[in-house]
Amino acid sequence: MASVPDLLQRIRELVSAIKVHKDAIRELERTKSEVEGDLNAILDPVTRLPLEISSEIFLRCLPSNPTCDIHDAPLIFMRVCHSWSNIALSTPSLWTSVSFQSPCRKGALKLCDDWFNRSKTLPRSLSVSGSLDETAAGLVGRHADRLQNLNLALSSGQELCPLLKMQFASLTSLTIVVPRPQRNLAEHSSTVDECAQLLCAAPNLVKCVWDGLIFPRDISRNHEYPTSYTHPSLKSLLLGPDDQDPSGTGCILRFMTLPALETLSIPFLLIAPSDFISFLTRSSAPLRTLSMKVDRFGPMWSIEAMDAFFRVLPTLTHLSLQLGRGNQFFGFLVLRSLRELPNLRDLQIRECAPLARVQYEELVSALAARTEMRSFRFAWSDSFAGHTPDPDILILLQEIAENGMEMHVGLEGSNLI
Repeated sequence: MASVPDLLQRIRELVSAIKVHKDAIRELERTKSEVEGDLNAILDPVTRLPLEISSEIFLRCLPSNPTCDIHDAPLIFMRVCHSWSNIALSTPSLWTSVSFQSPCRKGALKLCDDWFNRSKTLPRSLSVSGSLDETAAGLVGRHADRLQNLNLALSSGQELCPLLKMQFASLTSLTIVVPRPQRNLAEHSSTVDECAQLLCAAPNLVKCVWDGLIFPRDISRNHEYPTSYTHPSLKSLLLGPDDQDPSGTGCILRFMTLPALETLSIPFLLIAPSDFISFLTRSSAPLRTLSMKVDRFGPMWSIEAMDAFFRVLPTLTHLSLQLGRGNQFFGFLVLRSLRELPNLRDLQIRECAPLARVQYEELVSALAARTEMRSFRFAWSDSFAGHTPDPDILILLQEIAENGMEMHVGLEGSNLI
């Protein structure tokens, strides 16, 4: 029977032999991969194409929101063969956009850094969902100067704080979504100053979307907040829905001046009409598209406010209004829009209560006088599903539509015209 030293020696010899064979297998696998690459270079039509064409094919395979998933493009191209990997690495535009969930493994952030480094000097797009923790904020900061699009879906408005120390010289599009919390609003809120400061850190910003913006409830104490911030290049501002908290959404307009603004969406107008008109007057912007909700529980519009409102909107071409369950604003906003906005081409009225006959008659008269209008949409809520305008009113509206105006009258999914 063999002794213990003999057995230990035999084990060492076997381990050494196994290592030699493993090294030989790895070398054979490497050689096999190279031969397969050579064969692929001969047989694969993609590798025989000019780089410009093969790169375009790869680009068309990208998902709308590329992630660091090795099973999706562009990372999957790196795993096919050396030729495909070389094509991918030689195509910087494959690596300009990435989305990731935070918190994540440190390896994923390293992968994102390598990803963007492959984009060379091209503008970059980054989407982060979850928590903007220290590591995620660090990723944003490292690429801030090259970011053209930044999309953040955050758990709290206070997570914006790390961004306030950054400069986004190339940023043209910013989207920030913060889900509305059920409690502890103060812990999830941002300040007007922080939001305005972030906008001003991106001097070339063209489009901004704020969804779920919450400000502290003492916003009315103006002396605690800046009197005005000016952003010279912002053309599109969409303030996301916040139907319950009057300290959100449109109140930021009280402190902003946007001279280049062309598109503005305010889902719930809870600031005073005078503040809104002051913003429009102060900005003197070429506003073309306006979307807002005016509710019967919001601030009341006086005749003087209406007069001022229409005077500051001479360039408006598209107007979308949600009038809530009431229609007391119909004459003020809808009819006057048709009569007093000279460049109006598209008017949409949503969630309005059905009209009385005399209001329908006024509407028909106003539409008939606007032959240059391209489209009109009047949709009432489902709670009025049984409502139908009088037959003669529908005939008159049909005649207007036949003269070239695209028209929808009825429920959202049911057109009576």
